[in-house]
Amino acid sequence: MTRPARPLVNLIAETRKLAADAPVVRWATVTQPSPLRIRMDGDADPMLITPQSLVSGLTVGARVLCVEQHRRMIVVGTRMDIGRSDASGVALSGANDGSAAPVYWDAGVTVTLPTGRFDAPPIVTVTPERSAQVLSANLIARTATSFVVRTIRFGAAVSAGTQLLWHAVPDEGA
Repeated sequence: MTRPARPLVNLIAETRKLAADAPVVRWATVTQPSPLRIRMDGDADPMLITPQSLVSGLTVGARVLCVEQHRRMIVVGTRMDIGRSDASGVALSGANDGSAAPVYWDAGVTVTLPTGRFDAPPIVTVTPERSAQVLSANLIARTATSFVVRTIRFGAAVSAGTQLLWHAVPDEGA
Protein backbone atom coordinates (compact mmCIF):
# COMPACT_ATOMS: atom_id res chain seq x y z
CA MET A 1 0.00 0.00 0.00
CA THR A 2 1.43 3.38 -0.94
CA ARG A 3 1.25 6.45 1.22
CA PRO A 4 0.44 9.45 -0.97
CA ALA A 5 1.31 11.95 1.80
CA ARG A 6 4.82 10.56 2.36
CA PRO A 7 6.61 12.96 -0.06
CA LEU A 8 4.90 15.90 1.63
CA VAL A 9 5.92 14.66 5.09
CA ASN A 10 9.53 14.29 3.90
CA LEU A 11 9.49 17.80 2.39
CA ILE A 12 8.23 19.26 5.67
CA ALA A 13 10.95 17.43 7.62
CA GLU A 14 13.66 18.71 5.25
CA THR A 15 12.32 22.27 5.50
CA ARG A 16 12.38 22.12 9.30
CA LYS A 17 16.01 20.93 9.23
CA LEU A 18 17.01 23.74 6.86
CA ALA A 19 15.27 26.32 9.08
CA ALA A 20 17.00 24.97 12.19
CA ASP A 21 20.41 25.20 10.50
CA ALA A 22 19.86 28.72 9.13
CA PRO A 23 21.85 31.57 10.69
CA VAL A 24 19.99 34.09 12.85
CA VAL A 25 20.96 37.77 12.65
CA ARG A 26 20.29 39.92 15.75
CA TRP A 27 21.35 43.26 17.22
CA ALA A 28 23.04 43.49 20.61
CA THR A 29 24.70 46.02 22.91
CA VAL A 30 28.25 45.65 24.23
CA THR A 31 28.19 45.47 28.04
CA GLN A 32 31.90 44.71 28.55
CA PRO A 33 34.74 45.07 26.03
CA SER A 34 37.26 42.58 27.48
CA PRO A 35 36.42 39.79 27.66
CA LEU A 36 33.67 40.71 25.25
CA ARG A 37 30.16 40.50 26.67
CA ILE A 38 27.00 41.46 24.79
CA ARG A 39 23.31 41.73 25.67
CA MET A 40 21.06 40.64 22.83
CA ASP A 41 18.07 42.90 22.12
CA GLY A 42 15.09 41.56 24.05
CA ASP A 43 17.24 39.88 26.73
CA ALA A 44 17.52 41.23 30.28
CA ASP A 45 21.08 40.00 30.94
CA PRO A 46 24.30 39.74 28.94
CA MET A 47 25.22 36.41 27.35
CA LEU A 48 27.36 34.17 29.54
CA ILE A 49 29.62 33.14 26.67
CA THR A 50 32.29 35.25 24.99
CA PRO A 51 31.29 35.70 21.35
CA GLN A 52 33.83 35.75 18.56
CA SER A 53 34.24 39.17 16.96
CA LEU A 54 35.26 40.42 13.54
CA VAL A 55 35.21 43.97 14.93
CA SER A 56 37.97 45.51 17.07
CA GLY A 57 37.88 48.47 19.43
CA LEU A 58 34.37 47.87 20.78
CA THR A 59 33.31 49.98 23.76
CA VAL A 60 30.54 49.69 26.33
CA GLY A 61 27.23 50.73 24.77
CA ALA A 62 28.28 50.02 21.17
CA ARG A 63 25.51 48.51 19.03
CA VAL A 64 26.70 45.41 17.22
CA LEU A 65 25.23 43.12 14.59
CA CYS A 66 25.58 39.43 15.49
CA VAL A 67 25.12 36.17 13.62
CA GLU A 68 24.23 33.01 15.52
CA GLN A 69 24.54 29.60 13.91
CA HIS A 70 25.16 26.14 15.32
CA ARG A 71 25.27 27.54 18.88
CA ARG A 72 28.06 30.00 17.99
CA MET A 73 27.76 33.78 18.19
CA ILE A 74 29.89 36.06 16.00
CA VAL A 75 29.91 39.86 16.09
CA VAL A 76 30.11 40.84 12.42
CA GLY A 77 29.58 44.60 12.43
CA THR A 78 28.65 47.76 14.29
CA ARG A 79 26.62 50.91 13.74
CA MET A 80 28.88 53.85 13.05
CA ASP A 81 26.73 56.39 14.83
CA ILE A 82 26.55 54.58 18.15
CA GLY A 83 26.87 56.72 21.22
CA ARG A 84 25.23 59.69 19.52
CA SER A 85 21.86 58.33 18.54
CA ASP A 86 20.73 55.06 20.10
CA ALA A 87 19.41 54.69 23.62
CA SER A 88 18.22 51.61 25.48
CA GLY A 89 17.28 50.54 28.97
CA VAL A 90 14.87 48.77 31.29
CA ALA A 91 11.68 50.22 32.77
CA LEU A 92 9.17 48.77 35.24
CA SER A 93 5.51 48.73 34.23
CA GLY A 94 2.74 49.57 36.65
CA ALA A 95 1.73 46.85 39.11
CA ASN A 96 -1.65 45.12 39.25
CA ASP A 97 -3.19 46.28 42.52
CA GLY A 98 -5.60 43.34 42.73
CA SER A 99 -8.15 44.39 40.14
CA ALA A 100 -10.68 41.57 39.70
CA ALA A 101 -10.61 41.85 35.90
CA PRO A 102 -9.27 38.78 34.04
CA VAL A 103 -7.22 41.12 31.85
CA TYR A 104 -5.43 44.04 33.52
CA TRP A 105 -3.86 47.12 31.92
CA ASP A 106 -1.80 49.69 33.74
CA ALA A 107 -2.16 53.45 33.42
CA GLY A 108 1.21 53.66 31.68
CA VAL A 109 4.77 54.30 32.74
CA THR A 110 6.80 57.27 31.51
CA VAL A 111 10.39 56.63 30.47
CA THR A 112 12.71 59.65 30.23
CA LEU A 113 15.24 59.50 27.39
CA PRO A 114 18.84 60.68 27.80
CA THR A 115 19.04 64.48 27.71
CA GLY A 116 19.87 65.90 24.29
CA ARG A 117 20.00 62.50 22.56
CA PHE A 118 17.06 63.06 20.20
CA ASP A 119 15.97 66.19 18.31
CA ALA A 120 12.60 64.66 17.35
CA PRO A 121 10.51 61.81 18.76
CA PRO A 122 12.50 58.60 18.15
CA ILE A 123 11.28 55.22 16.98
CA VAL A 124 10.87 53.15 20.15
CA THR A 125 10.53 49.38 20.52
CA VAL A 126 9.46 47.84 23.84
CA THR A 127 9.68 44.16 24.74
CA PRO A 128 8.23 42.72 27.98
CA GLU A 129 10.38 40.25 29.90
CA ARG A 130 9.85 36.71 28.66
CA SER A 131 8.47 35.25 31.90
CA ALA A 132 5.68 37.81 32.23
CA GLN A 133 2.06 37.06 31.45
CA VAL A 134 1.96 40.15 29.27
CA LEU A 135 -0.33 40.32 26.25
CA SER A 136 1.27 43.48 24.91
CA ALA A 137 3.32 46.55 25.67
CA ASN A 138 1.86 49.50 23.75
CA LEU A 139 3.49 52.85 23.13
CA ILE A 140 0.80 55.44 23.87
CA ALA A 141 2.84 58.67 23.66
CA ARG A 142 6.33 59.79 22.63
CA THR A 143 8.30 63.01 22.46
CA ALA A 144 11.99 63.84 21.91
CA THR A 145 12.55 63.58 25.69
CA SER A 146 10.28 60.72 26.84
CA PHE A 147 7.74 58.06 25.93
CA VAL A 148 4.83 56.38 27.71
CA VAL A 149 4.16 52.65 27.48
CA ARG A 150 1.15 50.70 28.78
CA THR A 151 1.11 46.95 29.42
CA ILE A 152 -1.87 44.64 29.15
CA ARG A 153 -1.60 41.30 30.93
CA PHE A 154 -3.55 38.23 32.07
CA GLY A 155 -4.62 37.62 35.62
CA ALA A 156 -6.26 39.45 38.47
CA ALA A 157 -3.73 38.58 41.16
CA VAL A 158 -1.75 41.30 42.89
CA SER A 159 1.58 41.46 41.08
CA ALA A 160 4.66 43.60 40.86
CA GLY A 161 5.41 45.46 37.68
CA THR A 162 6.89 43.82 34.61
CA GLN A 163 10.37 44.61 33.31
CA LEU A 164 10.17 46.29 29.92
CA LEU A 165 13.28 46.31 27.73
CA TRP A 166 13.26 49.33 25.43
CA HIS A 167 15.37 50.65 22.58
CA ALA A 168 15.08 54.01 20.82
CA VAL A 169 16.63 55.09 17.51
CA PRO A 170 16.26 58.37 15.59
CA ASP A 171 13.33 58.57 13.21
CA GLU A 172 15.15 59.43 9.99
CA GLY A 173 11.84 60.39 8.36
CA ALA A 174 11.00 63.00 11.02
